[in-house]
Amino acid sequence: MKKYLVIFVTALLISSCAEQINRTPVDALISTTAFQTVDDIEAGVVGVYTSLNFTNQVRHNAIFTDNVKIGTDNGGQALSLLNLQLDSQTNSFGIWSAQYNTANDVNRIIEEAELIEVEGSEEQERLDNLLAQCYLIRAYAHLEVLLYYSENIEDPSSAGVPYQSEVSVDAEPARLTTK
Repeated sequence: MKKYLVIFVTALLISSCAEQINRTPVDALISTTAFQTVDDIEAGVVGVYTSLNFTNQVRHNAIFTDNVKIGTDNGGQALSLLNLQLDSQTNSFGIWSAQYNTANDVNRIIEEAELIEVEGSEEQERLDNLLAQCYLIRAYAHLEVLLYYSENIEDPSSAGVPYQSEVSVDAEPARLTTK
């Protein structure tokens, strides 16, 4: 009898947790429900514009070139950059991460915009304009990464950077050439 009671209680506990296991996140929007109209796409594009951050590039260029120098009281900040050592993710100069996050955000918008049914030519024109802005932002993000992380920007056969044109969690795009 005790064995049946344990099986019953276990089955009850597992079945009662189904709602808790399959929860959708409440702290972030899911792209399939976030982008349902052209207005939603426009809000997404505005969000991408507000998330663009040029501080990393300006700071990087100021330290990497001879615009600034180490102060007498420097505690070791930005010495790796001053020594021409680029770090893609772990410091405040996360140009690589920031630009690929931007490209990923834009790719999500593009992916969902293709599923929207528009009403009329005016709305279609508005959607086309927003998509053009998305393609431009994605190209800019990839150009920034290419400028900072390619081996030789002037040699068309030298290693460039991966081009991210779709949303994928496990994608490992190959490094393209600068051509």
